[in-house]
Amino acid sequence: MFRLFSKDDQFFALFEQIAKNLNDTARFLVESFDAYPRDPKELHSLAVKFKDLEHKGDSLAHDLFRKLNQTFVTPLDREDIYGLTSCLDDVVDLIEAAVNRVELFRIDDPREESRQLAHILYRQTVEVLDAITHLRNSDRVLERCKEIMTLEKQADQVYREAVARMFDTEKDPIMLIKRKDIIEKLEIATDKCEDVANVLEAIILKTA
Repeated sequence: MFRLFSKDDQFFALFEQIAKNLNDTARFLVESFDAYPRDPKELHSLAVKFKDLEHKGDSLAHDLFRKLNQTFVTPLDREDIYGLTSCLDDVVDLIEAAVNRVELFRIDDPREESRQLAHILYRQTVEVLDAITHLRNSDRVLERCKEIMTLEKQADQVYREAVARMFDTEKDPIMLIKRKDIIEKLEIATDKCEDVANVLEAIILKTA
């Protein structure tokens, strides 16, 4: 058991808020994709809700960066604070971008491969939130990082199989491009979750 020394717990509170918003966004992604097929008229309102979550994440990241610039002595290395915040924000941005393309391309059903990636991504964000919640006083973080990386490998496999299946079965080349673009955004989001785990792991190892 260890404790990361902190003279300012506000950084950790902001990390938790950002991670919670990410988890909320991923959960809403799963709920939204599981509700398909849906009326295309609903796609705009759905995209707006994700944009709101993305704006909330941006605002929280801005608050943390502003605090970083105003603080002389920080509880963690500045590069780790910046890296962790940026990676968390990137995941939300990628989820929002995927949903934005669902609206833009008028996709009435994202299909099973997108649902699978959404579920894996959500499970990663659960682990991210748990790791960040316990970042201040628990060595369980490394176990959470390991699980995030395992899930990323699962996402890679789903993505590869999905692309192969789409090239075999999708007859419309334009639709193929559209669907591939959406699952690429989701797969990259799982990669970014792994980046979060890498930063968290580096933070832990520095304090060991």
